[in-house]
This record gives sequence, structure tokens and C-alpha cells, in this order.
Amino acid sequence: MFSVAPIAYFFSSSDEKRDVPRQGALEENRGVLRFLSHKNFEQALQDLEGIERIWLLFWMHCSSGWKPKVLPPGSPKKRGLFATRSPHRPNPIGLSCVRLLSVQGLELEVEAHDLLDGTPILDIKPYLPYADSFPSSQTGWIRSAPQKYAVTWSVLAQEQVHFVESREEIFLKKKLDLRLVHFTPPSSSNRTRRFGDHIYLMAYKTWRCLFSVEGLQIVVICLFSGYDSPVLKQDSSDLLVHKDFMRKFEKEIASYQHLRKY
Repeated sequence: MFSVAPIAYFFSSSDEKRDVPRQGALEENRGVLRFLSHKNFEQALQDLEGIERIWLLFWMHCSSGWKPKVLPPGSPKKRGLFATRSPHRPNPIGLSCVRLLSVQGLELEVEAHDLLDGTPILDIKPYLPYADSFPSSQTGWIRSAPQKYAVTWSVLAQEQVHFVESREEIFLKKKLDLRLVHFTPPSSSNRTRRFGDHIYLMAYKTWRCLFSVEGLQIVVICLFSGYDSPVLKQDSSDLLVHKDFMRKFEKEIASYQHLRKY
């Protein structure tokens, strides 16, 4: 038997599994590694200046259980776990290459990550292009990089998301954009359903996002509350933003009310 212990913890605004990209290198989201004090890590972190990328080994603390075959995004059938990057593994150890932005004492600021807030860090190592990059390697069933969609917002959707963000401490547009840029077919895991030939509905927390997909173009049509009328009639301070939102945009979203139960 053997054991490992965290040397640092990761902190960012990504506090839910759906808040992180499937591949960190595809996004520019930032976070901070905070190393434990009184461990002589100050000395261990010396000489990192000038190193552009580092490997993070971390413990996927929100992962629970695993299955030998999984259905990864973009695959028409289940694949063997070890031929995928599913976070649900026998030993939930994560490996990610991130861009190192700065070193300040026991803190490292990084970019292009795929870690959740509070993730325990087990080790870091410098990324070496001459030893770690093999661009001509075959990738088997994984044929190419995931499609990237161009996302635009209607005038109504922009007004709605601005209203929500001015009333709630939530980066709703950023969170939805992150999901839509790498849109995958509807499933229970991404909380998306299809309505019509090109119309989809995505749920994020207590909000719903209606959008259209044409080729690699996504247009956010509108937002609406995930609460139905009986719930919104309740006397709760948690519902104030949703009540004000529905009053302000009631006419604009009247034809989509039947979708709110999802």
C-alpha cells in the first residue's frame, strides 16, 4: 500500500463539473494554485520563471465510481474506459497541461485549465516540447479535435443575460458560452434537449437557454426561468430575481413557457 498527500489546492470560479471544459487547452479560463505553507515549497518553486507550461497531477475529488465502458462526447457507441479521458476512473488521478502565467510566493496563476475549484494538487512538472509533444501520433477512434461553434446572442438574449448578471452573482453568459462553443448532442449529462429540427434547450442551474444550431453557427434565442408558475408564487427571497425576470420579459418569452419544466 502507498499514500499520497496534496501539495497545493486549486482555486477558480469553476465550482461545478459542467463549468470546466472537456479539454483545458481549448479555453483561456484562469485559476490559482496555492501551495501549503511550512513545507519548504517556496524553494521547490524556484526557477519556474520562464517555463511557459506545466503538467498538473491532481486528484479528481468529485469523481465517484467507474465503469469499464463509457460513452464519451462525440462517440456513437461506448468505448473502453482506458481509451477515453473520462474523469470516472479506478484511481481518479487527473493530468492536465496548463499555461503558467506567474509565480508569486506560494501561488501560481495558470491559464487554460480543466480543474474544479478546490481540486487537490499532487504534483507539478515542467512541460518539455521536445519530449512531451508527438503531433503525428495516431489517435485511434478519436479522429480529430472537437468541433468549435461560433456563438452569437440575439438582442433579446443579450438584454436578458445582462439583467440576470446585474442581479445575481453569476457569470451566466460566460458559463453558457463555454458549453455552447463545444456543443455536443443532447444527453442527460449536458442537460440539453432537442425541440424541432434545429432548436435546442439547455439547462444551467435554475436558468434555461433556448438556441438554434445551423452548421457550426449557434444563435442564443432567449433565456427563461426554470421555475414554473406555482413555484414562482411562493414567498422566497431566492426567487426574487426570477420573479422580476419573468415580469420584465413575460411577453417576449410567452411562447416558450411550456419548456420551463425541463
